[in-house]
Amino acid sequence: MQIDYRHSIVLILALVVTGGCSSMENGRQQTVEFDALPAGTTVRVQPGSDQPMRTPAATLLDRKNTYKAYFEKAGYETQIVELTSKSTGKAANNLIFINPVIIASALVVDNCTGANRAFTNKVFVTLKPLPVESAKDTTTNAK
Repeated sequence: MQIDYRHSIVLILALVVTGGCSSMENGRQQTVEFDALPAGTTVRVQPGSDQPMRTPAATLLDRKNTYKAYFEKAGYETQIVELTSKSTGKAANNLIFINPVIIASALVVDNCTGANRAFTNKVFVTLKPLPVESAKDTTTNAK
């Protein structure tokens, strides 16, 4: 009796190509919201677009990258917030697969794409006013 392994090979390849559980559940990107006081603060996210956004704002970030958000408004100190994704702990979801090869490939896919990581959903800052002298200097230099 001859065993036909073609179906098994096709199934394994399909699972490897489609990715891990976290990739399917979370995706490679996440929307992060930004807000600040005072209202109308400008936020720029780097690396990424140089297009400034007015708070409240939201943007789509790749989970595997680290970013810096620059919050700026005239008369206030610029604040920089580093955005680093953290492990979601959902890598264990890959263990639903019985075959060790599939488990390993799912873990690799999730780690490479960042799908097993997440940012905080919302970033909120309160800007500090510049000292009165600095605010006057900024106004004078702007003219």
